[in-house]
Amino acid sequence: MRIWHDRSYIGSSDKIFVTHGMAENDFHSVRFSFVYTEEQQKENARTAKFLTSHEWSEHCTAARRFQSDYMFPVMDAIAERFMCYQFDKTRQSQYDSDEWEMFFWCNDLYNTTGGKLSGRDYSYFTLSFNERHTTSRHQEICERLLEFLAGRFSTLDNLSVAVQHKTRFFEEKIEEEAKTLAPRYYGTAGSYRGMNGRFINSAGRLIFMKKYARSHGYVVGPHELLMMSWMKEQTAA
Repeated sequence: MRIWHDRSYIGSSDKIFVTHGMAENDFHSVRFSFVYTEEQQKENARTAKFLTSHEWSEHCTAARRFQSDYMFPVMDAIAERFMCYQFDKTRQSQYDSDEWEMFFWCNDLYNTTGGKLSGRDYSYFTLSFNERHTTSRHQEICERLLEFLAGRFSTLDNLSVAVQHKTRFFEEKIEEEAKTLAPRYYGTAGSYRGMNGRFINSAGRLIFMKKYARSHGYVVGPHELLMMSWMKEQTAA
């Protein structure tokens, strides 16, 4: 089993918000995939050379079924330890509650085999964290999950587990800070998204008017306004 962390969805601007106390690092989901070992990939390549296109298609369909069957015990065991919304309909709580810990999703074999098979395809599934929980709760659940997997499935060579990280923004705090900053820009000249122009106040909203524009403007959102302010402070320093 391979466990790795995916932070590819966290942008450089996200880190700036975290630095300024307007966001924090969080967990989005855990992705489970059946992945062939390097030797198995080579063997599949050798097999493909001796099969017709029809035989190879049948081979791939059988392989998909095998992969799904291989991965199902992993998900089934997780569901015994964690409340996974949508996995077991008999153990279902309300979606808009904090009772469940992770949201289960997988594709259907009908889609992944071109209609040749049906039923859940466990060869790739995800467990997303409950947005009603705090970041610390997400971390606690994630740590328990990884510890459980390491103790139970460490010998599965084809199991790949990716922990996907994300940024949780403090939207209310960002909104309040933006309301405080906006008046400082009213009636001033500046640049926005590479354009020169001026900022105006329109019904309490900060609007950027491109140079020579008379009617069409751009609403400057709270996130953009804070970034503009921080960049300005950095330049001044």
